[in-house]
Amino acid sequence: VLHRHGLPEKSMDEIRPQASHGASGLLKLGTGITPDHPDYMQWRKEFLDEYSRCYADQTILFDGVNEMLEALVQRGIQWGIITNKPMR
Repeated sequence: VLHRHGLPEKSMDEIRPQASHGASGLLKLGTGITPDHPDYMQWRKEFLDEYSRCYADQTILFDGVNEMLEALVQRGIQWGIITNKPMR
C-alpha cells in the first residue's frame, strides 16, 4: 500500500513493535495519519483489503514454537490460538 502511494516501505524492525497495535498503529507508522485524519478510513480499508490477500504469505513460527506444540500434544495438553485479528 505504501509503495502504491509513493511512500517508503518500512523494515520488519520498524513494523514489529507496531504490529500488535493493528491497522491504526501500522498506518500511523507508514503514513503518519491517525484515526482522526479525514482520509484514515480510506487508508484503513485499502490496508485491510491488501492484508486479507497476503497476510500468510511470509508467515513463519517463532523459534521453538513447533517443538513446544509437539510437546503439548505428547503430554495431552490442549492448546489454542488467540489473536487480535477481528473477523471481517
